Amino acid sequence: MKEITVITKNETGALANICEILGKTGINLHGIAAQGFEDKGLVKIVTSDPVSSENFLNKGGYQTRAKDLVIVKVMDRPGELGKITKRVSRAGINLDAVYLLNRTGGYVELAIVPDKTEDIKNIIEAVGKEYVI
Repeated sequence: MKEITVITKNETGALANICEILGKTGINLHGIAAQGFEDKGLVKIVTSDPVSSENFLNKGGYQTRAKDLVIVKVMDRPGELGKITKRVSRAGINLDAVYLLNRTGGYVELAIVPDKTEDIKNIIEAVGKEYVI
């Protein structure tokens, strides 16, 4: 899977415009995180079609960057994310982003964007095969 980072101005309507572009082209959002900082805005999205998402957003005047991500399913209880991030840290893997995608049935699905995708899969699988989706 891919995470797309959209760089925009931090202004009223920017997020609405990004979501409208994706919606009009039939692209569904699986996850989103947005934050403004001074005059810039960053929108991180996981979509049903990352290639088309980037193309449509670029045509709409937005600068984008796609990165691989890993979706991890952990028990919904205190300390689970800490276990995984500690192992990742010990392996020298930097995390660009972590955010919640879904919470259901006693589990939480997280999007994790590492600098070394294959290495992180091995580390998380060492915690439990059921964790990597």
